[in-house]
Amino acid sequence: MPHVYTLLGSGTIANDAVAAQLTGRGVIIDTGEFGRRLIDHATRAGLEFDVIPLSSGRRLDLKRIGQHAPDWMWTVHCETSTGKLVDLDHLRQYARTYRTKIAIDAISAVGTKVTDYSFAHLVTFVSGKALRNAPGLAFVAMRERAVPNPLIPRYLDLAGYDPIAFTQSVPLIQAMDVALSELTEAEIATHQSKLDVFVRELLRRGVPVELGDDQAPGIFSLTLPENLSSIELGHQLAFHGYQVQYESTYLRHANCLQVSTMGWTTERDLHQVAAYIGTWLQKKTATRESDGIRHGNLGGPNDESFDRGVLN
Repeated sequence: MPHVYTLLGSGTIANDAVAAQLTGRGVIIDTGEFGRRLIDHATRAGLEFDVIPLSSGRRLDLKRIGQHAPDWMWTVHCETSTGKLVDLDHLRQYARTYRTKIAIDAISAVGTKVTDYSFAHLVTFVSGKALRNAPGLAFVAMRERAVPNPLIPRYLDLAGYDPIAFTQSVPLIQAMDVALSELTEAEIATHQSKLDVFVRELLRRGVPVELGDDQAPGIFSLTLPENLSSIELGHQLAFHGYQVQYESTYLRHANCLQVSTMGWTTERDLHQVAAYIGTWLQKKTATRESDGIRHGNLGGPNDESFDRGVLN
C-alpha cells in the first residue's frame, strides 16, 4: 500500500478514519464481535449500509453481496473474538470483478502471516499486536492518496497527514522503527509454529480441538463446557504468569478463553500453557469412576493445595 497514515491512538481511531473515507451505500460483513464493531463505526459515521454474515466458515457470499451492488465493502481479516480468518481470496476475486471500494480491518492479522492487501483500498493495523511494539499508534494504509474533506473532523481527515500530523509520540515512532526492522519473514512464520506446538500439546493431553482452514495463526479460542469456568482457568493461568484473554464481556458470555501467539511469546510458552490447560481440564472432569481418585476442591491461586508443579 503506497500511502500509510499514522495516528496517535488505538485501532478504534483508525477505523473511525476509515468510516470517514467511505461514501455511498456499502456492505459490512458480520464476522462476530469485531465485525459488529465495524457496524457501530459506520452507524456513528452516519453511513448507509447493509449487513451480510459470513455464508459458511470463512467464505463470503459474493453472489449476495453483488446483489446489493455496494459502493464499498468493509470486513475484518481476522475476527479476534473467534480467532478465525476471512477468506481474502474470495474478496480478491470480487475486487477484480466489481468496482467496489474494499476496506479491511487487519489489526489482528498484520504480522502473523504474509498477506498481500494490495487489492484493497483501505487497511487498518496498529503498533501493538503482532508487530510487538507498544500500543499507541494506529495506521491506515491506502491504495490512493486521501482527498481533503472539510466536512469531517480534522483528526479523521487523512489528507492532512503526510504521513504524520498533529502531536505525535517520538518514543513510540522510534520503537516502531526498531519493531519493523525485526519483523522478518522468519519471525512472522513463528506464529504458525507456536500455534502448532500449542495444538499438538492440547491433543496429546486429550483436549478436543477442531481446526479448520480458517484458523488464524495469531490467536486461538477455547470454549469450555458449561460446567467449567473460563474465568477460573484464566485466573489460574495468570497465577502461573501467563496472561491470556478471558475477561472481555464477549468472552465471558461465550465462556471462552483465548491464547495468543503474539508479542514476545515462545514455543515453550505455548507448550506450557497447553500443558496446564490439559491438566486443569483433566482434574476438573475426573471422577471416582474414571480414575479411582477423588480430587475434591482444586483450590485457588492463593490456596497451598494448588498444584504448582504442572508447568515444571
